[in-house]
Amino acid sequence: LGAGVGAAVLLIGYAVLGLSAPVLIALLLVLARISGPAATLQNGLQQIAYSLPAWEALKSLERDLGHARAEQSGPVSATPPTGTVVLDTVVYRHRTDDGEASGGVHGISLKIEPGEIIGLSGASGAGKTTLADILAGLLSPQSGTVSIGGRALTADLAPAWRDRVAYVAQDPVLFNDTVRANLSWVGPDIDEAAIRRALSLVGADPLIARLPQGLDTVVGENGALISGGERQRLALARAILRRPSLMILDEATSAIDVAGERAVLLRLLEQTPRPTIVMIAHRAETLSLCERIVTVIEGRVTSDRREGTVSLGSAA
Repeated sequence: LGAGVGAAVLLIGYAVLGLSAPVLIALLLVLARISGPAATLQNGLQQIAYSLPAWEALKSLERDLGHARAEQSGPVSATPPTGTVVLDTVVYRHRTDDGEASGGVHGISLKIEPGEIIGLSGASGAGKTTLADILAGLLSPQSGTVSIGGRALTADLAPAWRDRVAYVAQDPVLFNDTVRANLSWVGPDIDEAAIRRALSLVGADPLIARLPQGLDTVVGENGALISGGERQRLALARAILRRPSLMILDEATSAIDVAGERAVLLRLLEQTPRPTIVMIAHRAETLSLCERIVTVIEGRVTSDRREGTVSLGSAA
């Protein structure tokens, strides 16, 4: 574009206006000086164009949150629900960009008793994470019902239920802050003794002893300064400090070696009172610690079998 403008100036100035060579050279110099600010303006417009999809996504999220807030017709229940979790013919299908239903779960019915240890197995994309999100109250069924202790998990009750859920993902989020700050943000009443107990429970004592400033060591953005297994141990400790009624572990120990994973999980199962634990896993060693294994294939429960009582004798 700049070259085109320069050529047009030369052509019009010489052929039409009859300008002298010094004047034309001066005009070209002015145009050359303008090219820098023009390029900056162009780059700014490009950045705005590139940011528009993210802006639209942000506005869409804001609208969704506004709709969810509007659906809460009454005050949020101050009493979190407790008791048996029941899913009755629950359906939740995701939507593709063209509006077609894809993935998710359909027609799932489950009954989960307090303190049960359940393993969710199945291939990737089978619907395990969608099912876990429904259990956590992060997704509302498109049809069917979810109830806890006989109380329907409505939009009004869901926030209170989510306060009683701890969700540990395969790739947990850690802040660019100290170990202490990453663990204590779950509640204002978390003291150092509770943090130490939680770290001991997940086998993170050697990590804290190795860090140069102990609990006050900064772990980096998303825990970049520690290993994947150590990040998962810290995330598990944070979940324990939440004192949940339901703990969902979505491949939460996949970066820990098999022996270390078994030791951590056995300690989790020894908690008193023990929360209901739902583990999404592919390792047979992980699933062997579950009292009950639910297999999900293409969004449906194809198997729900009990494995017996878990032995806790080798948790040390």
